[in-house]
Amino acid sequence: MPEILSRFSFSSTLSLTALTLIGASAAMWLGVGHPLLLLSIGAVVAGVLCVARAPWLAIVAIVGVEAFVLPLMAAGIDRGPITLASFALGIIGAFATLIKGVPQTRIIVWATVAVTVLLLANGIMVGLMSLPFEQLLAGIRIFLTPILAGIIGLGAVDSTRYRVLRFATIVIGFSFFAALYETFIGIDGLISLGLDYGTNVRSYYGELRAPGLFATNYSLGAFAGVMGSLAFVWWPSIEIGINAAKWRIVAIVCGVGCLILSIYRTGVLVLLVSIVLWTLFGRGKGATARKSIATVSGIFVVVYFFQSGLASTASLIARQSVWSSVIENHGFAWFGNGLGFAGSSSISRFSAEEIIVDNYYLNLLLQLGVLAVLLFIPLLVVGAQLTVKSSSISGLQSGYVLVACGVAFVFVDFWEYTSAMSLALFCVGAALKVLSSSAVQPSFASAK
Repeated sequence: MPEILSRFSFSSTLSLTALTLIGASAAMWLGVGHPLLLLSIGAVVAGVLCVARAPWLAIVAIVGVEAFVLPLMAAGIDRGPITLASFALGIIGAFATLIKGVPQTRIIVWATVAVTVLLLANGIMVGLMSLPFEQLLAGIRIFLTPILAGIIGLGAVDSTRYRVLRFATIVIGFSFFAALYETFIGIDGLISLGLDYGTNVRSYYGELRAPGLFATNYSLGAFAGVMGSLAFVWWPSIEIGINAAKWRIVAIVCGVGCLILSIYRTGVLVLLVSIVLWTLFGRGKGATARKSIATVSGIFVVVYFFQSGLASTASLIARQSVWSSVIENHGFAWFGNGLGFAGSSSISRFSAEEIIVDNYYLNLLLQLGVLAVLLFIPLLVVGAQLTVKSSSISGLQSGYVLVACGVAFVFVDFWEYTSAMSLALFCVGAALKVLSSSAVQPSFASAK
């Protein structure tokens, strides 16, 4: 079986992954005894075998499900089964990576696994006592998926990294053209397609905040910020050549276009912080020219930011009020209130109470209590180490994006944009592999 799977083309493996998602969803919808149930299960088995052989396909599934969800919602199709199927593939991909072994990054892998297991055990035990099961399950999926992507990244080879970045470029390209069309038909046109104003359709002083093919403009903007950053600061350090440059240009242009059309400030913030860090620490062929371009681009973005009114501090003041209210109403529990207690998991029809935080550090403290520090500190330490060492080792620049996401956590629950964070942590995992192969092991001891 491995010999057969190894001969599959890129398009064949993508097709099988898509077939798995469809098959898993169909298996959940169909009743026992339905004639198509066996076919659906067969599709699931085929896809699981593919992901076990090529774990990077799980990243394709995770990103793809969230990136093309709007057409499903417009058609009235429940995305829940497909989302759970992609999460299951992420678990399989992470286990396959661990089983295959990543000896150069053993400390990183098992430290991550140990911390994740501890946090999961705490969050699940507390959640089972206080939260509806569906809300807890959603919380587990949202918390765990980016970590699974990071583990898969630890086993990524060069061709794997290129394929994931190309797929992400296709995703952002489709959403860019979709966002252009949405801007053309306007708010009324989107509502006429069956989308809900205030959920999928949002506006900023009467101007549409286009969602592209994502569920919301927030998800599109977050993904565009991460993808644009990776294309600008990391991709050039791992792949050179005219063909790679063409892909990067498409990713940057479409990413910036999606940021403008989605009117999402936090995505712009991620891009700007990544570019600033790269300007300070980046090295490599053509770095001077790219830094000049980055500086000019950054000035243009800042000017646009202020002229468009996006630099208003009103929302930040409102967020501070929300944070104070959350702390006052829910206090602080040493072991948290369970995974899914706050954030997007709390706004479904299954949730006990809607708790919006707009600060992922506070969000996770509410969910996991003081143990949340076990996640915050290693992430920030790894981001800082990759950033500092990127001045002498090529291929570590995805650390800039991780630091930028850490800044974004202050203002929104950025971790909960699953496609964006999964892509970011996959690339961070790949950078950690580069770092470890250079005989420089990141130390988690400094996080103690």
